[in-house]
This record gives sequence, structure tokens and C-alpha cells, in this order.
Amino acid sequence: TSVEQKEKSKGNEENAKWAKEYCTTIESELQDICDKILALLDTSLIKGSADDESKVFFLKMKADYHRYIAEFRNGSEKDAAAENARKAYQDAADVAEKG
Repeated sequence: TSVEQKEKSKGNEENAKWAKEYCTTIESELQDICDKILALLDTSLIKGSADDESKVFFLKMKADYHRYIAEFRNGSEKDAAAENARKAYQDAADVAEKG
């Protein structure tokens, strides 16, 4: 993180360690929240959409949450989240074009 790097550049290794630990905690909480929302979208909201407009809205929301995950993950996890976001945005576009 930028805070961790800033503290390291100042020679504050202890503060850098705390920043890294805090970032790890926050990322874990964000992942948990995003996973819960994505599960709700997949199991209820998208499938239960009454019309195409609602389905497009929920598919775009799904894509947004995958994009949020991609913002704080690295490597293959980032790539997978970005691809999931792309697919959900494409699914939303397909439903919108059809409707």
C-alpha cells in the first residue's frame, strides 16, 4: 500500500508493519462483503428479476462488485475478478439489447 511504502521510505518499519496488517484486515472484510453481495445477486436477485430492466441493473451491480474486488486483489485473483466483471457487464449489455 502507499502508506506502507511511505512509512518504509521514512525508515518506520514498525508503522509499515501495522499498515500492512491493517490493509490485510480491511481487504479480508471487503472480500467477505463482496462475496455475500455477489451470492445474493446470483441466488436471488438476478434469477428473480421481474423484467429485463431489473435484470440489467442487477447484472451491472454484479459486475461492479467484481470490479471492486479486482481493485484490491493481485495476480490471478485480480485477473479472475476483472474477467468476471467483464462477463457480467457483457451479460447486462446482451439483456439490454434483447429487451
